[in-house]
Formats: sequence, structure tokens, C-alpha cells
Amino acid sequence: MIARDFPETLAEFQAHGVSLEHFGDRTLQEFEDPEEILDDLEASTAWRPGSASA
Repeated sequence: MIARDFPETLAEFQAHGVSLEHFGDRTLQEFEDPEEILDDLEASTAWRPGSASA
């Protein structure tokens, strides 16, 4: 769902070795180190209106 709605995140998943074909139905909490992936996903979508953390 993240990659579908935010296609710019696809490169971040790939950089972390996450294959959406194999892990596309998992939640971020299910990954070993979700914080690192989440930080990069947030950075890749920061340009979107309403996405910036205050």
C-alpha cells in the first residue's frame, strides 16, 4: 500500500533489500529494523504537502 500510494518509496524499499514481490503484504513492524526503513521512507515523502513532521 505504501509503494502504491507513494511510488517514490519504491527506491527506499529496494535500497533496504525489501522485495515487494515477497514482502509486499507485511507491515513495517514485522521487519527486523523498521525504524531505519521508516526514517528513509519519511525522508522520501517529505516533499509532499502535509507529510512533514512538525
